[in-house]
Order: sequence, then C-alpha cells, then structure tokens
Amino acid sequence: MGSVSNITKDAEETAIVSFDKLVSQGIINYGPSFPTYSKVDGFQFEFRLRPSWATKPRIPTDSVSSVPAKQEEHFGPGSDILKSHPDQVLDHLSCTHILALNIYPSSRPHYLILTLDSFRRQDEPLDAQDIKAAWAFLHSLRNHRDNYVVYNCAPASGCSRKHKHLQVARRPGTGTEAGETDVRFFPDVDGEAAVKVPYRYLLHRFAGPGIEHNTAEDVHEIYLRFLAECKGLLGSADCPPHNMILTSEWLLMIPRRYPEKGAYLDLLPNGAGMMGMISSPSQAVLDKWAREGPAKVLGAFGLPPES
Repeated sequence: MGSVSNITKDAEETAIVSFDKLVSQGIINYGPSFPTYSKVDGFQFEFRLRPSWATKPRIPTDSVSSVPAKQEEHFGPGSDILKSHPDQVLDHLSCTHILALNIYPSSRPHYLILTLDSFRRQDEPLDAQDIKAAWAFLHSLRNHRDNYVVYNCAPASGCSRKHKHLQVARRPGTGTEAGETDVRFFPDVDGEAAVKVPYRYLLHRFAGPGIEHNTAEDVHEIYLRFLAECKGLLGSADCPPHNMILTSEWLLMIPRRYPEKGAYLDLLPNGAGMMGMISSPSQAVLDKWAREGPAKVLGAFGLPPES
C-alpha cells in the first residue's frame, strides 16, 4: 500500500477485498447482527447482538485463542494482539505504526492502527506520532466523514488488549450494518444541547472540518489539553483512564472510572459503548443493559455530568 500519504482509493478497495476474503475464511469474525434501539433524554442507544463475537476478549487478561501459546503469532514480541493471517496486515503507515484489519469488527472494514514497538502499552497517553498516523489515515479514506477514530486508554476505559492501538471504524448512521436506523453519536445530533449525556465529557469542535484546516499538531495539542483536564477531574497524577473519539469535525474525551463497589463490571463499555453503541455476543448481557437502565450504567463508568 505504501505510506499513509500515498494511500489510494484502490488501496482502500483492496482492504475491503482482504476483509471479505478473511470473513469467508473464518479469520475475521463478522456476520449477521441484530440491533434494537432506544433513546433516553435524547441520548441514542443501539444494542446490537453479535453472535460472531463469541470468542472476542472483553478485558486484557482474556485469552483469544485455543491454539497453544507457542504456536500463536502476534504483532511483535511484546504484543497480545493475534496476527491471525498475513492478509490481516495492510500497510506500514509510518516508521512507528502499522495498519491492520480488526478480526472482531463492528463495521466493514474496521481498522487497527498499532504501534510497531509492540511493547508500547494501552495505558499510555497518545503521543504526537499516534495522532499523526491516525489523523492522516482517517483523511486518506474516501468517505472520511463517515468514519471515526477511537482510543480506549487503560482497562477502566474498556480496552481488551494491552498492545497500544487505535481503531478506525464507520460512524453510526452510515448504513453499513443490517437494520441500522438514523442513530447518531450525540455530537452529531441536531439540537445536541437538548441531549442529556449521562456523564462528564470534554468536546472540541474544529473551526473548519478536516485535515485542510487542522494539522495533526493542532489535534494533539487539544488532546493534551483535555488529558490535563481529565487528570484534574479524576485526581490522577498518571495517565488517567479515558476514551478519545475523533472525527474530522470534533474531538471528544470521556474520563473513565470503575463503578463503586464493582457494580456492572460485566457490562464494562469501551469508547463506542460510552457513545451509546452497545455490542455483545450475549443476549443476557444486552438484557441486563436494558433492565438496569443504559444511561444509569454509562453514568456509573464515567463522572457525573456538569449541572
């Protein structure tokens, strides 16, 4: 494929061809899914049953393979992310990052941006090179406004692997999933001020959309400013657990924490989940979300919203 600055639309089509081939071979776990929808005080939820995710790890200590450890191949000696097939690897984006296909995707396709240094960890903050690789790749996509970048930092954020990585997937409402309705991330909702978000968040809207108006350095500066604010909110001296969601129009950070007394740990959401996109291979898990109240559960994994 070449460097990120040289990615072509043909290369994007090649990624889709590779994705479809690996799905047909059972390498990528993508199949029929079954959504239901609800809205709480304007905040939109999608609950999607994904039977194909039956083997997906939920937390960093979960195993992902029945293959003996000595026979597994990973993305480097320090990585806990399986390299399941050579065609899963798409490109070297830079001298610091590699592009691969996620074998537990939420969209077709769903990308991973991994550090080439496989000893980098998911509880580290994003550095300038992480942002540069993700921002450039996002805007190399044909329909970059239909995609988003997410970083789940630390186990409390809902990350399931330790090797440092970002993900790029389709934004909700772009028509890539069966049964999808006009669900949107709350910053994309018309009349966003009327949406009652059940947790504290930090949101920056870019003055102009896209890479034409905002450099990777601009984006990283906003991220670092939010990270410092997140540290203060959580009272953390180290890198605080957080989710970062990045689109060509806005950057959002969600300070994260575990609920008091260990409540709801079996429902631990990642960044997409905190935005209302709840996926699970278990109907019992989705039923518990509905029974407990999805806004209440999200609030327990974040900080109380500003009054």
